[in-house]
Amino acid sequence: MGLHKKEYVLLVQESKEMLYRIAYGYLGNETLSIDAVDEAVYLGYIHRKEVRNLAYSKTWLTRILINECYRLQKRQKHC
Repeated sequence: MGLHKKEYVLLVQESKEMLYRIAYGYLGNETLSIDAVDEAVYLGYIHRKEVRNLAYSKTWLTRILINECYRLQKRQKHC
């Protein structure tokens, strides 16, 4: 199934502000939050064909973002 390119672009446009707020809530840093959103959007684009249920595409992208926030938090602790 998956998302087509146009559907994914619309999803990102509709969700970008929400994604940033979520990332900022996890990371508390503007620069890291922007980086997390950018990486999540990139990873989502690469894996957009793996979306099983289009109704949950926003949830799917949010989960990618949260995982990216966790990854950045781990990296910050090691530095």
